[in-house]
Amino acid sequence: MQKSIVECLFAGNSQIDLTFLKSYKTSSGKHFKRFEKQSLHQAICIRNWREHVVLKQENEPRLIYVTIQHINALEVLAYSKSIVRGKQSSFIGFYNDHYLLTVDDDEFVVISRNKEAMEPVRDLIRNTV
Repeated sequence: MQKSIVECLFAGNSQIDLTFLKSYKTSSGKHFKRFEKQSLHQAICIRNWREHVVLKQENEPRLIYVTIQHINALEVLAYSKSIVRGKQSSFIGFYNDHYLLTVDDDEFVVISRNKEAMEPVRDLIRNTV
């Protein structure tokens, strides 16, 4: 089922990117709290790593998130399988021009830009359940 969903969402030559939360600082905190990137390097060839810093009003960093561009559907599948097998998820979103996919230990969440884009996903799920 995982493979079918990933293939449905990321078929063809669409560019697949991922973004995840790397670290954050609370309003009272002095140090960043980091999220583990467990399973990420084992499933995905990390290239095109780009960090984005979100600033508070006083130009103080509050959030750091990372975007990795141009990954392939096999890497999305490898990561999702590792999570289902018990690895800790890393608050990662995989996306292209049509869909956003997040994977947790107990669910896949698919978001699309419009209702019509969800029809193939619904059909896939109806036909495999």
